Amino acid sequence: MGCKQSKTRFSEPAAEGGHVMHPATDGPADGSAAADAAHRPSGRHHVDPAAHPASGNASHHNNNNNNNHRPNGSTSPGGAHRRTPGPSSSKYKGPGPTLDGDVQPCFKDGLLYRIVLPTAWHFYNDTQEYEMHVSFTFGAGSQISAVPPATLQQTAGEAGGLMVSVIVYPGETTPFIEGKFNGYKSNIAARPLSSEYRNKVNAAANHKVQLELEVIQKLSRGSKDIQRILEACVRQGVPFVDVAFPPLQASLYRSGVDTRAIAETAWKRPTDYLPASEHNRISLFCNGVDPNDIDQGQLGDCWLLCSIAALAEFGSKVEDMFAHPVSDAAARQEQRVGAYRVTLNKHGWWHIILVDDYLPVVGAKPCFAKCIEDPAELWVSLLEKAYAKLHGSYAAITGGDALQALQDLTGYPVYRLDEEFTAAASDVHASDALFQKLVKYDEMKFLVNLNTPGHDTSSYMAGGNGKNSSAMEERYKKAGLALGHAYTALQSRFFPQHNLRLMQIRNPWGNGVEWTGRWGDHDASWQQYPDVARAIGFHAADDGTFWMAWEDVLRFFDGGGVCFTRFDWFDYRARGRFENGFPTLVFEVTVSQPVEAYCVISQKDKRGLPPNDPEAKYSAMMLSVSRAESHHAANQKIHLNTSANTEEPSEEFTFNYARDLGLKYRFIPEESPYYVIPRIYDAGGNRDYVLGMITDHPATDDAVLDISFVSLPKTCRVFHNYPSFSVENTVPLKTDYQQNLEVGAPETKRGTRIE
Repeated sequence: MGCKQSKTRFSEPAAEGGHVMHPATDGPADGSAAADAAHRPSGRHHVDPAAHPASGNASHHNNNNNNNHRPNGSTSPGGAHRRTPGPSSSKYKGPGPTLDGDVQPCFKDGLLYRIVLPTAWHFYNDTQEYEMHVSFTFGAGSQISAVPPATLQQTAGEAGGLMVSVIVYPGETTPFIEGKFNGYKSNIAARPLSSEYRNKVNAAANHKVQLELEVIQKLSRGSKDIQRILEACVRQGVPFVDVAFPPLQASLYRSGVDTRAIAETAWKRPTDYLPASEHNRISLFCNGVDPNDIDQGQLGDCWLLCSIAALAEFGSKVEDMFAHPVSDAAARQEQRVGAYRVTLNKHGWWHIILVDDYLPVVGAKPCFAKCIEDPAELWVSLLEKAYAKLHGSYAAITGGDALQALQDLTGYPVYRLDEEFTAAASDVHASDALFQKLVKYDEMKFLVNLNTPGHDTSSYMAGGNGKNSSAMEERYKKAGLALGHAYTALQSRFFPQHNLRLMQIRNPWGNGVEWTGRWGDHDASWQQYPDVARAIGFHAADDGTFWMAWEDVLRFFDGGGVCFTRFDWFDYRARGRFENGFPTLVFEVTVSQPVEAYCVISQKDKRGLPPNDPEAKYSAMMLSVSRAESHHAANQKIHLNTSANTEEPSEEFTFNYARDLGLKYRFIPEESPYYVIPRIYDAGGNRDYVLGMITDHPATDDAVLDISFVSLPKTCRVFHNYPSFSVENTVPLKTDYQQNLEVGAPETKRGTRIE
């Protein structure tokens, strides 16, 4: 027997780096605040990164005194026309300005926008992480006034010059001036949010949270039972606050437990950060589920969001995760008080996670995962929050393994392809074999992810220490790919007439950043091979989805994996424990017709545990399936065992250090009964486990499939490494078990068999 260490893939976040802003061409040299853009001079533009490591100063100078295009009249900000905010336009990353007008970007990549009205200016800050320090000096003869909070002062050394200044905070549309001007110079600096601003916003948000917690305290009479608290909130019409995962700093970061700190952030409900006109639109699903809905935000959980995007290809499966265990009517009642339920699989067991709708917010939108197009659609944010609660904090889910996330979302076993990618990169036969396998996975509708090497160094609120070489950064940036990033593989297609292998890939960031090489959206290959373009229905779109030649996939991706999703199969789980190395729970399986199944075993996930927790290190485990010998039910012999690949079980006896293990098996009547036997390498090991079977036939139909729970005596020869053994002395075991039939919430029962 052997013992192997499983390989785990992590996408590590890095510390936030500096960002230099680049100004776009600024506005008119003279005239009113709405001078005709057609007469806008080019001006002079300057970027001064010395102002702050993460800021830039944009200066625009022009002294043209031509007033021919100065409109007459004056419009006060109070009389401006307001639009009714709706779903965010893709032009903006935030909620967008609250005014209609001539909207002009102040930087070439957006960030700050000037809204020009007939004789008034406003500014809109489209960032979450910067406050915009805006200062304009207007020429002599200007007839302007500053609109609070903007301030006005006479400038020294300028004949009659007036300087107007204001700070525009994230997500806010702020008034600036009204009147007529005679030329101007501008200085705009994007600076990290000041501690004063953060403290002010956080204090106001925390005050509201504390008031609501006080109401919950009185309502619950000190109870910590969140189900009872929710029931009381529904009866009284009181907003629900989850006291088990409260909207406080401890739910962001746990000192002494989490390794990556997250700065204190304001928590707000959607009704707090969305305008009143949007409140009646707030919903889990406003426009259905689409992989393009997902905006990763600033947390550093690309690995999780990639997996969510992959599952979102099957939108109904995401909707099933929010199914209420009682009824849709009960769900609507709870959602009216801000409570939602999300079903996730952790430690091999299905958990229905109850969360409130408080979210970490900067500016006017959540700072972590969210729906990219519609801020009133909550499913992305709440799914991420439920996953964070399951692990103890948001910091606990920064950096991770996309395959493990897929297993947590779906319950299905996974298989890592990293070693096969390494072999394929240097061996043509291995390359062909791996691509054929990916084509098969595509046909089976399995979920496949791909990984780029290096560290993800995008902007996070949770920092890390990973760094990449400048040459590697430049190579991947030029290619339109991110380092240390998880991508979703959508299709694998072979065109034999051209000996051409292509893969369709999605960037889960949903930000339009795409592959720029061969077979990219704007590559000439599509014109060169029109039959290929027709066959796959190609059309170019900046949606984060792109095609790559297989050779380029091997050049830029260094691994990935597959989740063996069988959406029409049936899921059963039962709790067991290793006591001094012996399992308390074994499955006895009898079939009257062939049944295919995945047999799985899971131990406690170490994510979210303190480093000194005894279960923070995995035990080496193995799962074995035995079958009856010579038609004698009591005489059993081990047939197959778990291996690194769930789809390829082995006759070898190998223990693996892994969170989860699985094997695919075909049960036939002639060799019934079977026994599914958990094993642990440590002879004195004590550890909980969950044993499961995912089958193509329901176990509730015991005429075809029966799964019973039994214990084998410690003297059984199988525990002493004999492949043949007797099961004459098995004992029925009553334990907790679950059945998850893919539609609706999982059910938890107790008994000696699935029924």
